[in-house]
Amino acid sequence: MADDLLFQFLRDHDAECSVCGYELRGLTTRVCPECGAEIELGVRATDPRLRIWIAGLITVSLPMGFFVIFLAFIGIALLVGVGAPPIGECWPMIAGVVVGAASIALLLVFRRRFRMLAKHTRFAIVGILNLAMVGLVSYQAWLIM
Repeated sequence: MADDLLFQFLRDHDAECSVCGYELRGLTTRVCPECGAEIELGVRATDPRLRIWIAGLITVSLPMGFFVIFLAFIGIALLVGVGAPPIGECWPMIAGVVVGAASIALLLVFRRRFRMLAKHTRFAIVGILNLAMVGLVSYQAWLIM
């Protein structure tokens, strides 16, 4: 019954695969011909494949935000004439902003490709980004102490 409703809907309507974006109009099987994802008739508020992608954005954005705020404070301190830490102690913050901005840009630009990757690959990418940012935060904290 559900298959009949799905195929009837796709006979007359444009719809994209939620994984790869392939046009499914006229589909006659329950599998996307482009990426192999199973197609279901239903109403969904979110795409479960976006959870890891969103976690990656958060993993990178939070430390990068702290780095931006601290660099802004250092910039204000330099403008006012109050002592600021030497540049040798600030390089992890600068690297964190650069790595964070590049990571966010890549995650946004390649969102569809990221969603098509295997789950373990998506976890590995987010884990590497997390380790890089946590490593920069930890090293910065060690330099300040």
